[in-house]
Amino acid sequence: MRGLVSNPCRAGAGNALADVVGGVGSVSSHGSASDATRDQGFAAVRLRPLRGSDPQEFERWGDDPEVRRHYLGRSSDLASVRWLPGPLSGAQIGTSRPAARIVRAIEGSEGDLLGWVELRDLNWRRRSGELRICLGRPATWGQGLGTAALKSFLWEAFGVLRLRSVHLRVATWNLRALRAYEKAGFRKEACLVAGRRREDGIDDLWLMSISAARFFGLRERWSDTAGG
Repeated sequence: MRGLVSNPCRAGAGNALADVVGGVGSVSSHGSASDATRDQGFAAVRLRPLRGSDPQEFERWGDDPEVRRHYLGRSSDLASVRWLPGPLSGAQIGTSRPAARIVRAIEGSEGDLLGWVELRDLNWRRRSGELRICLGRPATWGQGLGTAALKSFLWEAFGVLRLRSVHLRVATWNLRALRAYEKAGFRKEACLVAGRRREDGIDDLWLMSISAARFFGLRERWSDTAGG
């Protein structure tokens, strides 16, 4: 049975690939994601609403063993891909039925589809949610695109949606993914131990989070670095 422990999880060995991460975060349904990306001086990525053909492309990525291992290893994640984007069409923030989940596609500088990032389990009372992100093209890994997408998505989460915190879960062995999250400002909070579920292929996970206050403090440093 999985439980919370205060001691660090054992970091597993493996060739963790950069920028393919699963976790927590949020994104806005208002404003322009591409403008947010440019204004913050992040790498050349653009966040946009999903299009009709996107879920089919996401599902094809599930045939790649590397992508499956680093993000789509659990059947629930692949089912999540098939589910997109239908229920999102009528979800708008500020209505009597606010969205419980918001998803954006990640595009490269040439308009090529790179992946998706989503905020799920949105709690509008606590102003929080869980982030997941996937880059489905291994050739683009290790270029900082995942970190750039995370920063842009968090800007929308905190700057537009006015969330207070965002959290995520990531496998303890995925060291390069951990670094990508840390570059975006996430901190480790606790270890989720798989226990007996490890026999079913469930990994120990780090629970990580970032607050709005921390993000905006880091944003000033990022802006200074970009401007300097």
